[in-house]
Amino acid sequence: MQVRITNLPLRLIFIKNRAGCFIQRAELKDGECVLDVGCGTGITSRAISVRLSAEGRIVAVDRSQVQLAVARKYVEHQAISFIHSDGSLLGDSHIFSLLVI
Repeated sequence: MQVRITNLPLRLIFIKNRAGCFIQRAELKDGECVLDVGCGTGITSRAISVRLSAEGRIVAVDRSQVQLAVARKYVEHQAISFIHSDGSLLGDSHIFSLLVI
């Protein structure tokens, strides 16, 4: 079964070019799951990961295998999953409270 991300309940959407400011404003709570669409080399995902609790997760997707290879090199947080996808469809096991685009 597949779930379109447009059907998921989201609390906040923000644009990455001002990520530092918006990550603070997002006020991440314990156990939240974040979807980072177009994660590139994972800079924003890593910035979010330092503010997540141990139960939190980040699913970071990108269409570029090259970008994802770089992202995987620098990942320090076990809760980040990098996925090769255009982000339009994800498995039904993911429920996100924050979308990063």
